[in-house]
Amino acid sequence: FYMSRISIRMLIHQHTLLFEPEADKDTRRIGMIDPNCRVKSVIMEAFQNAAFLCEEYYDYAPDFEIKGQTMQTNAKGKKVGLSLVYPPPHLYHILFELFKNSMRATLEIHGKSHKLPVIEVLVAKGEHD
Repeated sequence: FYMSRISIRMLIHQHTLLFEPEADKDTRRIGMIDPNCRVKSVIMEAFQNAAFLCEEYYDYAPDFEIKGQTMQTNAKGKKVGLSLVYPPPHLYHILFELFKNSMRATLEIHGKSHKLPVIEVLVAKGEHD
């Protein structure tokens, strides 16, 4: 039920953004789908917002480290930040919840130690992404 609810909600939101009278036609997005979703910037925003909540509740927040494929080569052979075709709000929501859970677990296991382990984020893009 939960997975079909997410899918239905995304389809309704996509349709609304594409076909409502005041739809923004001058954006690079296609509804809620961004053909150039910058993965690292979504990760950074989700982490910063989760860290803010964590600091408000626990007074501390662990740091994070991004590992893996954060760069890609474009058609001109230049290295650019990793991007993919994806709805950024959906990716943000997933990452935000993962970061909140990771921060909570880190602080509950390690207490308010000033030497908290970093949260490692592994980015991997498959051939079909």
